[in-house]
Amino acid sequence: NEEYAKTLPEAKVKKGKEIELKEADFVYSIEKDNSLDLDEIVRQNLLLALPIKPLCRQEGE
Repeated sequence: NEEYAKTLPEAKVKKGKEIELKEADFVYSIEKDNSLDLDEIVRQNLLLALPIKPLCRQEGE
């Protein structure tokens, strides 16, 4: 079972108003060495790009 959120939640904030962000508000985490681990992001996008079922047969089958 793969879980993936296709859309981001809408922020209901008035322009110019300050809000406090919680840990759950951050989708991606930046490591202590200021790097961003893209492994999970790339993996999820690859899974979404794969067809659910083969659409055509390869030659010779």
